[in-house]
Amino acid sequence: MGIHENNLEMLFIRSVKRGKGFCKYLVKYASKKLSVNTVDVTEQNTQPVGFYYTHGFQLLSRDDLVGMGKPVTRLHFRLASSIIAE
Repeated sequence: MGIHENNLEMLFIRSVKRGKGFCKYLVKYASKKLSVNTVDVTEQNTQPVGFYYTHGFQLLSRDDLVGMGKPVTRLHFRLASSIIAE
């Protein structure tokens, strides 16, 4: 997990650990203890996009970028509530 100011910059979980609550725990910890309330995700990375929608984040805006010669859409999310969904 990487954090800069109030933004969750990166969160990586090994595939064998996904679906076991680790991401939820880390995002909840970051929100409550480290004041994280924003995150950026590429739209093409559908698994985390769904995760953040499910856990109380709302889409603020989107940017179309070119990364590695390909178009990429970056989504900017903000935590909608002070409590991540249980």
